[in-house]
Amino acid sequence: MEILHEGFIGRDPIAVRVDSMRVALRRREANSVLVDCAQSAAATGDPAARGPQANGPMLAAE
Repeated sequence: MEILHEGFIGRDPIAVRVDSMRVALRRREANSVLVDCAQSAAATGDPAARGPQANGPMLAAE
């Protein structure tokens, strides 16, 4: 995940790259995003294999 662009007024909206997609979000929407970086857990479906999870404030921290 990478922040590509921030708007001029209030730094809103932000453009984010997720894999090969570009997504535009308002910061209040970005605070609702949950990011799970454990690809092996998604493949196996085993919730015990998931590592620490980050939530929306990580997007707004930059």
